[in-house]
Amino acid sequence: TKRVRDWGCQYFNIFTDENYLVDTLTVFEAPEDFNTAEFIAIAKNHDIALANGYGKLKNRTFRIGHMGDHPIEDIEAMLDILDSILERQFTTIPNPTVHEAAYC
Repeated sequence: TKRVRDWGCQYFNIFTDENYLVDTLTVFEAPEDFNTAEFIAIAKNHDIALANGYGKLKNRTFRIGHMGDHPIEDIEAMLDILDSILERQFTTIPNPTVHEAAYC
């Protein structure tokens, strides 16, 4: 959980209010000009399952699940791939400007 959130805070804001954070899932909020659907689709091509937001949050947020037993090596490999996707596919890499959750 901590490693995924630390990674995400480099690029995105954590969407969830700090009082409701859970250890099994992190929801990140992407900037308006970020193509969340494309990011999720490219990640899927690398066998990484990210989930889009629901309803009004669709294409504004995405979720990374981290429940179960995942070795840190697997988490690091996933985050390396996500870094690579961000660097290769997007001309503007997101950079959070406001952190509403105290975690970041």
